[in-house]
Order: sequence, then structure tokens, then C-alpha cells
Amino acid sequence: HIKTIVYGTIAHAPRFGHVEVLEDAVVMVEKTGKVLLVATQDVEEERDILTWVQRFSAGTCTPVIQTESDRANTGGHMDMIRLARGQVLLPGFIDTHIHAAQYSYSGTATDRPLMEWLNHYTFPAERRLADERIAARVYSAVVERTLRGGTTTALYYATIHVPATKILADIAMHKGQRAFIGKVCMDRNSPSDYSETTAEALAGT
Repeated sequence: HIKTIVYGTIAHAPRFGHVEVLEDAVVMVEKTGKVLLVATQDVEEERDILTWVQRFSAGTCTPVIQTESDRANTGGHMDMIRLARGQVLLPGFIDTHIHAAQYSYSGTATDRPLMEWLNHYTFPAERRLADERIAARVYSAVVERTLRGGTTTALYYATIHVPATKILADIAMHKGQRAFIGKVCMDRNSPSDYSETTAEALAGT
């Protein structure tokens, strides 16, 4: 089922090391988020886009909506987006290393060497996320901020707290960000009140 059709200038990387810019391009996306088609076609009207897409989608998805009345009859489940002049559609960014719990003080606390920094800033900040209300606030902020920056896929490190880590997963899912989320396992080089045994780490993962 087609969910979204985008028409305009598109930049993507079809293979490693190669960037391609397509003008007058059509992108078809199904409900699951899978890109069904990226191709070029010089069209003037929305009807022309839909007719063209119909040729490519025949037999593989629901009929393309042709008129406003048809759109209303189907519940308006397909979005048509025409990019304005100067707009470019890009693939989402993938960030493979984000300490989500440290977002609350990002851009600050750069005045100490690593171990002092961990003990003075990081561990206290992460320890506070045992409070699920604080965890929800911090994790909502980091997911929203990364999405605003175009990061559609992220690999997050959480904390040693299982409930808070699950909150991060729920937030990413709710806000529509693909995410790989890991509970931190830590049994050394950390404060006694922010540490766990190997057995606890295994049980929590």
C-alpha cells in the first residue's frame, strides 16, 4: 500500500561512494516505511504524477487515487508532497554512537580529564535517570533533537537502569525513530551506588 509520494529534487547514495542528485524525481513509500521506487519523470500536474505511478504500481499495491473525490472515499490515506524550488529530499542520517543519558549536559562540562569528568558529571547525571520521570524527560528531548537534525536511525546507550532503558525504547518507537538501544552494563570504575554485579547485568539484559 502506497502511503506517501514525493515529487521534486532528490539526493541519495545508491551505492557506496556515489552521490546522485535527481531532478523531477518521484519517490514512492509504503506504509511500513519501505521505499518502493525512486525514479525520474517530468510532470506538471499532480494527476500526471499519480497516473505515472499507477503504471509502476499496477498489481503490487492499491489503485492510485486519481481525484479529490476518490481521495475522500479512501479516507485520504495517501500523502502527496511536491517539493518547492530549492528544496531537496535527503535520506535520513544514521548516528551509531549516542550516549542518550548524557544529553542533559551536552555542549558543556568539558573542563576535566576523562575519569574526573565521568565522576563529576556523567555518573551523577546517569544515576538520576533511575527516576523514570527524569528519564522520560531527558530521553524525549534527545530523540526529538536528533530527529529535528535529520537522524532517522540511532544507536543509543542508556544507563544501567532497565526500566529507564525501556522508556527510551518506547519513546523512540512512539516518535518514529528507528533505534538500537543498549542497557549499560557496568561493574567497575564507577561509584558504588551506580554499579552492578555481573549477575545483575546478565539478568537485566
